[in-house]
Amino acid sequence: MTDKNDNLEELLGGFLGEAEAGGAAADIRGGDVLLSEYPAPQPDARLLEEIKVKVGDSLGAAAAARRRVRRGCRRFCGGGIRRTGKGGNER
Repeated sequence: MTDKNDNLEELLGGFLGEAEAGGAAADIRGGDVLLSEYPAPQPDARLLEEIKVKVGDSLGAAAAARRRVRRGCRRFCGGGIRRTGKGGNER
């Protein structure tokens, strides 16, 4: 993990004072050591599939809701504005 933390103090120094950056870097390194000593168990493949399905369903429902809102806005506004796909709108 040290290869990822080589310039940690330098990076933190851009946001914190020198002493605070050193302390924060030490805390992060200590956290890395703790995490490496107690690895998390691998999740069950079936559980991962269930989560993927739920997320996919949720994203699909959100996309459908956005379409309904856009359709309602177009009906309310009389359909005067539509997207061109080039970042601009035209009437």
